[in-house]
Amino acid sequence: MAEKAWKSWFNREGKFDPAVLDQTRNSVSVLLGKGDGTFQARQAYAVGQLPVAVTAGDSNVDEKPDLAVAERSDNSVSILLGNNYSLFAGQVALVSPPGRFSERH
Repeated sequence: MAEKAWKSWFNREGKFDPAVLDQTRNSVSVLLGKGDGTFQARQAYAVGQLPVAVTAGDSNVDEKPDLAVAERSDNSVSILLGNNYSLFAGQVALVSPPGRFSERH
């Protein structure tokens, strides 16, 4: 079940493209907008266990949007770098030592 989503223009065409987390598949899916209120088929990318939050930005300063996904089960953040070919490159996992993330209630 998708828990969180983020919107951006991932392919830089100026059309709304949502990124949606899927906790059952440990993935984030991007649906490229067609500009008429519909979307192309989802493109799913594997991330760490139990993704809980997603955001977009330009983390490597190459003027291409990147995704960052926080995962609760394995105390990690997955970075998916944007590129011009397949939308996002494979996952780069950043792992925190146990007990370093604070739990929000």
